[in-house]
Amino acid sequence: MNAIPARIFLVRHGERLDHEDPGWAMKAERPHDPPLTKAGHDAARSLGLYLRTGRFVQPENVSILASPLLRCVETAQSITRGLVHAHTNPSLQIPILLEPGLVESVYYIHKDICKNKSLRGEHYPPWPIYQLNVWHKQHVTERVMLESAGMHPAPQYLIDHHGNLNELPPVDKRCAAAAKALIFSSAFAGRDVILVGHGQTTVLWYNAIATTPIAFAPPFTGVAELMPAPQRDNGNVYVLWHPQCTPFSTPHLGTEGPVAPRPKRRVVVPVQYVPKDDAEDS
Repeated sequence: MNAIPARIFLVRHGERLDHEDPGWAMKAERPHDPPLTKAGHDAARSLGLYLRTGRFVQPENVSILASPLLRCVETAQSITRGLVHAHTNPSLQIPILLEPGLVESVYYIHKDICKNKSLRGEHYPPWPIYQLNVWHKQHVTERVMLESAGMHPAPQYLIDHHGNLNELPPVDKRCAAAAKALIFSSAFAGRDVILVGHGQTTVLWYNAIATTPIAFAPPFTGVAELMPAPQRDNGNVYVLWHPQCTPFSTPHLGTEGPVAPRPKRRVVVPVQYVPKDDAEDS
C-alpha cells in the first residue's frame, strides 16, 4: 500500500482571458487556448498558499501534473508560487509535468475554435492543438519539464467527414485510464499530487478515483482533495479514496469553509481496480 500517492488534489484552472473579455476569442489565432486573467493568476497563487498553510502540503513532497493547454500550465505555475511563498527556501523549484490525460476534450476545443469565424477550411484547426513542453518551458515557466508525466499517450486528433475535430480515444476513457495509471505509478508513491485540468476532465478524473461521483462543473480554481484509506475484507485489501473537503470548493478565496464530513456511503474499490468509464461530462 506504500506505492500510491499520499493525497490527490484536483484543481480546475483559473479564470481564462475570454471569460473576462469575450471579444478576445473572435480575433485570436488560438481561441481554444487562452491565457489566464490577472484574477486567475491571483486565485491560483492564493490556492497554492492555502494548500501550504491550510492543508499542510510540503513543497518538497509535491508533484504537479497539468493539462498542456496554456491556462492550465499558467495555473500550475501560479500554484507553485503560492506553495513556496514564505518558505524557508524561497528558491525551491517545484517541477511541472504536463499530462495529455488531463487535456480538454475536442468537443469544447471545437466550440472555442469556432468563436473565430476566420478559422475555417485550411485554417481549421490551429495546430498544434496544444503547445509542446519545450514551448511552455521557453514561454511560460522554466519549471515545465521536457518529459511528460506519462500517465496516458497524447490523444490522436482526426478531422471527420464533416470537417470537425475528433479524438481517439474518447475523453472519458482517456481520463479513466490516466487516473488508474497515476494511482499505481511508483513515481508518485507517498507524494501529494496536484492535478490541474479543466472543468470536464477534473470531474472525470475525480469520478474515476473517488468513492462517490459528482456531476457538476467546478468553479475556477475549485479544488478537491482525496486521501486513500486502505480497507481489509476477508483478507483482501481495498483502497477507498475519500474527499477531505467539499469537492471543488474555493476556501482559498475566503468564501467557504475548507473541511466537510466524510461521506457515510462507502464504495469498495479493489486494489486492482479499473476506473469507471461512465463518468459524466461537465
